[in-house]
Amino acid sequence: MASDMERYQEFVDWLREAGGYKTVEVRRLVRWKGLKQSQAGVQIIEGKMFDEAAAQVWVYDNLGSAIMAFHGWIDKEPEPRGWISHQPSGRRQDRKVFE
Repeated sequence: MASDMERYQEFVDWLREAGGYKTVEVRRLVRWKGLKQSQAGVQIIEGKMFDEAAAQVWVYDNLGSAIMAFHGWIDKEPEPRGWISHQPSGRRQDRKVFE
């Protein structure tokens, strides 16, 4: 049975090869005066930030959804579950928010 690190690396490799993503980024929601705004948070894979290469970045809205995607991922699944189309880039982007 593969360790978490081996499985994580396989997940990273799959995202890069199947989707052409250089970066997988976790974003966190910041509340300011009652408004929600997305702010870059922890990056899972090294690479450029989202605003520099939006079409080459797989974005998680927060760490919770990144962990859920990783642990719920089935080998060679076309895309991690719970993701919807990202219209501007034609890529996929997680829009779920876990608070």
